[in-house]
Amino acid sequence: SKKQIPEKRPGEPIPRPTKKANTEPSHSNGPSSRESSHGSNEQPISGLAKQSKETNGAALNSLAANTKVNNSNHVSNQPADITEQADRTIASTLPSNGLQGISSKLKNSLDSSSPSATTPVGSPKTVKVKEIKHSERVVQASIARYKPYFSFMSGNEDSDSSRDHSSKKESIRIELEYPKAGISERFLLLKPVIVNPKTKISDSDQEDKDEYNPITDLMRTANAIYEYFLPDELQKLLGDETQGTMRNLTKHRNRRNGTGFIKAVNEFNAVVRSFKQDVASSARRFRPSYELVCHILYQVYSRTVAPHAEALNNYQAFSNHVYGEINSILIKEFIERTNINSKSVFIDMGCGIGNVVLQVAAQTACEAHGIEIMETPCKLAKLQLKEYATRMRAWQLPSGNIRIRQGDFLESPEIHDALKRADVILVNNYAFDSTQNQGLCQLFLDLKEGTQIISLKSFVPIGHKLTERTAHAPESILRVKKFPYYTEAVSWTHNGGTYYISTVDRRPVQRFYQRLMG
Repeated sequence: SKKQIPEKRPGEPIPRPTKKANTEPSHSNGPSSRESSHGSNEQPISGLAKQSKETNGAALNSLAANTKVNNSNHVSNQPADITEQADRTIASTLPSNGLQGISSKLKNSLDSSSPSATTPVGSPKTVKVKEIKHSERVVQASIARYKPYFSFMSGNEDSDSSRDHSSKKESIRIELEYPKAGISERFLLLKPVIVNPKTKISDSDQEDKDEYNPITDLMRTANAIYEYFLPDELQKLLGDETQGTMRNLTKHRNRRNGTGFIKAVNEFNAVVRSFKQDVASSARRFRPSYELVCHILYQVYSRTVAPHAEALNNYQAFSNHVYGEINSILIKEFIERTNINSKSVFIDMGCGIGNVVLQVAAQTACEAHGIEIMETPCKLAKLQLKEYATRMRAWQLPSGNIRIRQGDFLESPEIHDALKRADVILVNNYAFDSTQNQGLCQLFLDLKEGTQIISLKSFVPIGHKLTERTAHAPESILRVKKFPYYTEAVSWTHNGGTYYISTVDRRPVQRFYQRLMG
């Protein structure tokens, strides 16, 4: 489907517009952020006080009892006392001398309901926090494709006899807390439905699997925060897939119980807020896993590229400008085979919408460059970069030093300078003609020893040998290895194929000339 958003595959755990089209956005963590992603900071923060099973159960039961749902189903502006009650209940179960005094911190911070209570230290007049593009905005942009998913009960929540469907789709809203203090995201509790292509009206309740699903996104985000950020003690407080709040999220989502689902999200938020209060003054970053990176990039893609996916089909077929994507599972393999790390310089020659550049930077926190000649993919790549940088801050993760440019990589002085420092270069030359490939080979003459070039076609002809006629050719300094890739690794075919890693090695040429000169 031309608007399909990549979903989590089996075995693969998963912007503001630019001011000018020709701008070259870049993003960097700064030295302190990069340093904080190494060494002892590789794991999430832990060391919270232990809680007994009985105390945890009592805390969440009390939370559920005290958490109320607005009768109008609009839950983004709940009364302050509901949130405070929930947080105080969590805080009351924690020992006063544990969590570095988290109970006392919660008690003091909950006395104020103003947004400044959760903002980082600094002057509100000088500190400007960039906001993520909320899920709510994505859904509202195509609201005709969505219908309410949940039913809201009156009386017994487990009864299917009393259902009250809301008539205002936009009002079924809830917020989810992110790891960074002061950051949350708004989700509309709606599902995408199949639209009649003639009338452009959603005339059925059948879910459209190809459209963005905000409830699925919310669930995956909550599970990622639970798994990768919360320490063991708070995970126990929330339960797991068999009991507690995490079980209730899944159970009420499957039963379409809106009241129970919102209550479970509020319980989850209360625990995340207690975690953020404890670590706000000493935030530490860790290297994200592949699965977490895939989820964050899915969020970025769905909010920037997916609404404009149809425009990517406008290219000249059988030319050097054919558009195609390398999927995340193959990018992960590229990173592992070439040993890209935080000190590496990576360049994507023909980066398209920037997926490879963002994934490599997210997984390794390296310096990453991308250049794309086509205007539409490059604009989307820059939109993705801005949303990516904002979301990585919301997730409290290092994002690397990234720059994306529009232009011809054969003519760009900036790329030529970066090539001299490059450790790994990716060239998706699957559709390039011989002239384009030969032009790239000339650029490789300036590469440093040991630079690795990943390509979908080999730059070294089959049967190439060093002779007096070929010793001066660029391909003579490349040592090539061939590797297979399998199904679903690239966007232009479901079949497998091969890719090549060429390493710059000038020693054979040097030995050849030494023998030639006696």
